[in-house]
Amino acid sequence: MKKTTKTRTGVGPLKGQGGEMVTEPEEMANMLNDFFASVFTIETPGEVPEPRRQEVRNRQRNRWITAEKVRKKIDELRQTSAAGPDGISPKILKN
Repeated sequence: MKKTTKTRTGVGPLKGQGGEMVTEPEEMANMLNDFFASVFTIETPGEVPEPRRQEVRNRQRNRWITAEKVRKKIDELRQTSAAGPDGISPKILKN
């Protein structure tokens, strides 16, 4: 028999700015709207800011991918897992 997982729908309770718990749906909706509105900005077409450039250091310089390492990782996959972004299921990889 296949197990079903119950999913929870809804949000809350949320913690207000003063630390109080907010449970009323309208108040929670307003809090979420305020939060998400605060993380987006509105720019006119000519005023879009340039992204900041950051230096990234490569810590994986001497890493080698070998056939043995790939085989080991494939062996560790569960056959019943979903396919990855390439669309290939673990069952096909293992066979």
